Amino acid sequence: MSEARTRSLNVALFERRRHPREKFCGGALSAWGIDVLARVGLDDIAVGTPIEGIAVRANGATAVARPTGLGVVVRRSVFDHALAQRACALGAMLHEDTTVESVLREREGWRIQTTRGEVMARIIVGADGAAGGTRRMLGIRETARHARLYLVETPGESPRNDTPPGTLLFDLDVTVREGLEGYYWDFPAPLDGVAGTSRGIYHWNATPIRDAASLKTALLRRLAERQILPSAQRIKAHSIRPFVVGAQASIPGAILVGEAVGIDPVTGEGIAHALAFGALAATALRDAFDGGDFTFASWAHRIATSFVGGHLRQAATMAPWVYGPHAGSFIDCLTHSPTVLSTGLRWYRGEIIDRAARARVVTSSAARWISRTRAASAAPGRVDAA
Repeated sequence: MSEARTRSLNVALFERRRHPREKFCGGALSAWGIDVLARVGLDDIAVGTPIEGIAVRANGATAVARPTGLGVVVRRSVFDHALAQRACALGAMLHEDTTVESVLREREGWRIQTTRGEVMARIIVGADGAAGGTRRMLGIRETARHARLYLVETPGESPRNDTPPGTLLFDLDVTVREGLEGYYWDFPAPLDGVAGTSRGIYHWNATPIRDAASLKTALLRRLAERQILPSAQRIKAHSIRPFVVGAQASIPGAILVGEAVGIDPVTGEGIAHALAFGALAATALRDAFDGGDFTFASWAHRIATSFVGGHLRQAATMAPWVYGPHAGSFIDCLTHSPTVLSTGLRWYRGEIIDRAARARVVTSSAARWISRTRAASAAPGRVDAA
């Protein structure tokens, strides 16, 4: 990005591959991400399968909630291509099939070496996700292990364990029974020209897996339960970067955004967050050029005080409770307490959960814990697995 004498900026985008390109992703875009698009007049590209409900399953119990306005499941190749086209329509220069190989700090910016030549830039915005090299080239260290996922895509919505149409299924038995830090998912999803289902397994990976094959094995087991032949599927592996509170996200002349900073470690979602980071970065870049200050010393503060930063901070705080030593109790509350589940969905939808709502969750969780404790005490020989 180079400075001009007018308020307009020259923006260069570098894509290693050509659009439309595949992106390994469940594709869920929550409602508040669509709101971000709407604020910049781009909500018309949020096209996909409407999310009509959420189902949470564990220990043989399934809780289903079907509020309105949860979001959509998009086809990432289509969605990302549409975003790139809009950026170009607004004046950005898109360089496809172009890999950034190195960056070198100059007195007034950066010398960027790509596979198609050299570019001079005033500011670098690292928006290349967990697998991109910008963070490494800028010398910003990693702060946590990458989360892991495997996914497959199958045409048609069945078999989906009898969950209602349009419902996202989160099967948490992989945490409760197998000790993983995550969930198996079945999401109704638009595939290439047909309706289908995205199926996969997500592991937060705060605690390393003892057996590297166990995550894939857990996925194969659940595919078999759904009469899906693994040999007939293309199983895709991917790593993603969970958000860590206080992690470095800038150096003078450069900032990180989106998954390069981190995704929601509880749900694994990152699309809405990346969109919100984009809007936040646009303001930061404008202020940098207006004020002539390219240190980005306030970038961490901007993130921390923004909605997306607060949402990610809450997720990072919740993750050890959802997937840690107390996972059994927390997940039991999700599947048996309508108050806990509905509050979680409000949070997912982007609503502010005030102190009173949080207190109701604590009260409901305590009541469920007391009920379980009494039931366990009344059942001779019964062991509470939570």
